[in-house]
Amino acid sequence: MVDKPLPGDIEDPGRIFETTPIGGGEAEKGGLAVPTQQFSSFMKPGTPMETAGKSSMISPFALMQGQPPLAQAPTMETLLAQVNNVQSTMGDINSQLNTPNLKLKASTKYLVKSKLTDANDNLRTFNAKVGGDMPKEPDVSKFTGPLGRFFAYLSDGQSQMEAAKQQLQNLKDQGSNISPGDFLLVQVKLNKAQQLLEFTSVLLSNAVSDIKQMMQIQL
Repeated sequence: MVDKPLPGDIEDPGRIFETTPIGGGEAEKGGLAVPTQQFSSFMKPGTPMETAGKSSMISPFALMQGQPPLAQAPTMETLLAQVNNVQSTMGDINSQLNTPNLKLKASTKYLVKSKLTDANDNLRTFNAKVGGDMPKEPDVSKFTGPLGRFFAYLSDGQSQMEAAKQQLQNLKDQGSNISPGDFLLVQVKLNKAQQLLEFTSVLLSNAVSDIKQMMQIQL
């Protein structure tokens, strides 16, 4: 049988070279690639074969370490501590208002009046909910000066907190407690009042700082 000549677009098969088997670099035996590494080496602890695809395991005990403690339920002690913080903030505001030569801008006066009024409303609601005696509102006419009304707000707030503190202490001594619903409400009211008072303290702190700078310039 006579071989037919190959078409022109087909290269000579003699130019096809031997390809390297998959896993080149491994010894070849019987036409198959044979790994040069012993199989037993893959079974040793800590080898890539053993640890592949596994994430590091954390024990439950290690997981518990360094974690912040769970928040505890509010108690009479925590509520009394919040009352003390409110009283401390009002004391700071009172000291700021007594700064010599303190002059407030109209916008600052408006904000201070608004914040102190809202804070007092929250403090009165707080005192009523815990069952404290309700003090009478102070006579504004007794507080003279352009900032007299602010001192009246602070005096009323301090009276509300003293009455509430006394009631909370009585409940604690008697082993009584407030209903969960009321407890949540009084916490919200007290936190709101604290935020309003802290905002007021920041406003006055800026005003006091401006006065001190002016006095240093004059000197």
